[in-house]
Amino acid sequence: FTPLSTLTMPATRRGGSQRSGELHILSLNCWGVPVNTKERVRRMELIGRRLADSPYDVVGLQEVWKRADFDTIRSLTERTYPHAQLFSSGIIGSGLAVLSRHPIVDSLFHRFRVNGKPQRIFHADWYGGKGVGCARIATPLGLVNFYTTHLHAEYVKVRSDDEYYAHRIAQSFEAVQFVRSTATDHGGLAIFAGDMNLEPRDLGVRMFTTVGGLTDAWLEAGENPEGGFTCDVPSNAFSKNPSFAGKRIDYVFRSPGLRCTGVEVALTERPADAPHLSFSDHFGVAALLVLENGTETGQMDAARADGGGGGGGGSVQSPEVVAVLRESAEALQLGTVEIERRRSSHLNSAKALLLLWVATWLVTCVSVVLMHSAHDTYAAMVRDHPSSLSTNLMTVVMDRRARYFAAIAQPLLLAVGLYHLAQGMFVTADELSGHTMTASVVVMQSQASQALFASSSAAQTRSRRE
Repeated sequence: FTPLSTLTMPATRRGGSQRSGELHILSLNCWGVPVNTKERVRRMELIGRRLADSPYDVVGLQEVWKRADFDTIRSLTERTYPHAQLFSSGIIGSGLAVLSRHPIVDSLFHRFRVNGKPQRIFHADWYGGKGVGCARIATPLGLVNFYTTHLHAEYVKVRSDDEYYAHRIAQSFEAVQFVRSTATDHGGLAIFAGDMNLEPRDLGVRMFTTVGGLTDAWLEAGENPEGGFTCDVPSNAFSKNPSFAGKRIDYVFRSPGLRCTGVEVALTERPADAPHLSFSDHFGVAALLVLENGTETGQMDAARADGGGGGGGGSVQSPEVVAVLRESAEALQLGTVEIERRRSSHLNSAKALLLLWVATWLVTCVSVVLMHSAHDTYAAMVRDHPSSLSTNLMTVVMDRRARYFAAIAQPLLLAVGLYHLAQGMFVTADELSGHTMTASVVVMQSQASQALFASSSAAQTRSRRE
């Protein structure tokens, strides 16, 4: 980021009045998967037209994978949102974008260390290079860091079978760390919005609200904690389960210094000229944020100074922070054990398949030699000892079908063996490295938080005794 001290605010934003007003925020997953997505091109046009006539100040978009889709939305919304940022990452892009009525003075993207599995081609998260995008925006409230993300997707109906659970925990921790390290100066105002693929009680969400010190706008506005469903909602045209009420996995979080005065599930209507469509398979979530009265705007920096959560609401001395960090460390360590198990399995499979490939290669070579030099010997063995073991072995070796089988099996064994070797030596090794690194940082923070909490508790006890 450009140092904030070097940035010049517009003249109309200077003085005490620059922090008056409000910000209307929208987060929307656009369902822009390039393949197997219903009427994607048409829906991107509908989204653009809808946003062009919307009241929002800042919009965070997810799953805008194709540049052409972003250009479509951008061309339709440019008059309403003259400032925009598309975050590029990975092979197909991060899918993240920000539209803003107010100037974007700087931007930054952090790619997650733990980011899916390349061998899961139809689980394409790895190819998108997922991460957190940040746009620093000069708003009527002052400089605000607006973050948007899209954590790793779920691909199972039974959550206990979710192989990416530890990935989302690691990504949540990285996102919190990213906010803590970048939301600085000018009160540290931050807004975090996106598709978390996490439900409100999940560990990853608790990471944001404790360690990150951020506040869930939906709960702050006093809405039904069991409501706010944005995904798999029966009224959505793309809902596959009309008997399922839906789930809340899209969020707007705010830092200290801001306050949410209203929140809603947005873009729930059907376009008038396409009533058979919804804008996306997700509904959006919108929040109205204002400056908090009092001195809370400085709490984020104070919390960061003592090692606490980036939002200031999750003090490092809080037992909730200690509990979340400890639970996260355990989840990541279990994820590390599972990766090590898969790595060992891949290497063992590679060893067995490559040894079998060598064996079939040797059989082929011996067969070719025998076919050219042992015809008379083989004929004599069949005549004199038709049922002996050596005769049967020679029959198998010299059988053309065996050679044909070996010729077909060799490249298959080699290809599959090399695949498992690559998985064991490179892919799972990279995944293991990311998990191990993140887990070690979480463990260190957990131990530090626990020590500080114990020290703080002891100090309070001594104070009460005195």
